[in-house]
Amino acid sequence: MMLTAAISGALLTITMFRPEAWVVAWVGLVPLFAALRGSAPRQSALYGLIAGVVYFGIVLHWITLFGWAAWALLVVFQAIFYGAFALVAGLLLPSRIGWWGYVVVPACWTVMQWTRSLGICAFPWGGFAHAQADNLPIAQLASVTGVWGIEFVVCLFSLALADAVFVSGGRKHLAAGVIAAAIAGAVYAAGWHALNSENAAKPQHRSLGATEGNSITKARKYENTKGLDDLLFRPFAFSRFRDQNPSVKVAIIQSNLGHEVTPGPDYVAKAYETSALMSFVADGDEPDIVVWPESALPVDLTDDGYGKEISDLARKTQADYLVGAYDPSKRSGSYNGAHLYLRAGEKAGVYHKVHLVPFGEFVPLRKYVALFSSYPIREEDVVPGEKHVLLESSFGKIGVSICFESLFPQISRIETQEGAVVLVVMTNDSWFERTEAARQHLMMSKLRAIENRRYLVRAALTGMSAIIDPHGRTAGELRIFERGILTGTIAPLHEITIYTRLGDYFAHACLLIVAASLVAAYRRPGVIIVCRNGDSEGDV
Repeated sequence: MMLTAAISGALLTITMFRPEAWVVAWVGLVPLFAALRGSAPRQSALYGLIAGVVYFGIVLHWITLFGWAAWALLVVFQAIFYGAFALVAGLLLPSRIGWWGYVVVPACWTVMQWTRSLGICAFPWGGFAHAQADNLPIAQLASVTGVWGIEFVVCLFSLALADAVFVSGGRKHLAAGVIAAAIAGAVYAAGWHALNSENAAKPQHRSLGATEGNSITKARKYENTKGLDDLLFRPFAFSRFRDQNPSVKVAIIQSNLGHEVTPGPDYVAKAYETSALMSFVADGDEPDIVVWPESALPVDLTDDGYGKEISDLARKTQADYLVGAYDPSKRSGSYNGAHLYLRAGEKAGVYHKVHLVPFGEFVPLRKYVALFSSYPIREEDVVPGEKHVLLESSFGKIGVSICFESLFPQISRIETQEGAVVLVVMTNDSWFERTEAARQHLMMSKLRAIENRRYLVRAALTGMSAIIDPHGRTAGELRIFERGILTGTIAPLHEITIYTRLGDYFAHACLLIVAASLVAAYRRPGVIIVCRNGDSEGDV
């Protein structure tokens, strides 16, 4: 059974390395559920831990770039969540408690994934929802339930399939499989309707040095549909959007300069000259805003040096500039910031990154663990910002997430709820080198756009930069380690989705379901019976 659990972890890794392999996620948990049948609690926890170690050990292999100790610690930490899920799920399988198990086990999985996104050391990388980011019909569910509804539906399908295959003599389990497939089909159909009731534009972009024929990406035009189908599918179309007047032209500068932890004057000068030159080239498309990625200028912009240069650049090109740079802190260390300059040259504001990367920007327990006291990747911690703030541009409020923050749906949701009409992700993914992590990181930005029905501008120092529409489609993209300019037309949007309005209500409901089920099982010990022959009985 330990091998079966490991197979489950291995299957799930495929979904994070091949975009077209999203379908594997729907069957990836089947071996684990087979292993959990008839297992004692300790065995269940062990099987979950094994599946988690295999999965995260492979998916997070790029963490070794930050050190083997960081990789091992993070893999074990994440695998513990899988172990906890398997422990609880093993007690509440449908073969033990009946039909209610088809609700509580997916709810347990959803709660597990949700808790991975909480706390200072949260690291929600590699959920089922991320694997479905390119399965756009299913991904549309995120605008209603957040990513948590996707986690629930995919887990439900795997559970029902496992019972249909491995539980003998039970028509009810076969019926459960049919119902689970019907639910998944209904979600897919609703998402497909939301996507195909719109007029899609062809993804296009302009890259530095590109041949003639590339043109500016056009904004999509969305119209309400009428009749019975609109009534049925309305939850997924809750925030159907239309072009707004005026539309906004955006230019992303992907300078493709490598990362420097302690950059020297020569590097900084080269970084500015490269980005400024590319901005002048982009000016031919008359952008309303030019976005430079995270740490595009790894210097202090609060003085009269490069800050004045960018101010002059904004006046000359008559565009807003959103620039990633570092700011000194009153304490030791510096902030990771996003600075907004308006076309008139004045500085409109700065956002300091709040949620930092464990072992990338700060070292947890540095003061208490001798091994981490002289961590080679980060000798001095980045200082976290105090709160998430919106930046007021010439066309409306911008919600900025810097790098790692794009993993957390709560951040973009709060920004949208507070009035952000456009979302921007600024990132420096050069740390990932040529691993799959850069593409996986992009997948998460797609979900942030869908959840809040906002255009999302993703500016990456070395790629992958993209303009993402409110349904998660990439309307132009620059490849990794490609120097280029990506231009497109976006629209400031004001609609509020169910998820934006209500937040993680679905995850909270799942938490209540799991808690109530555990209490009921505790009060009625006869509900859960583990048989010695490896089989389990249901309700008694």
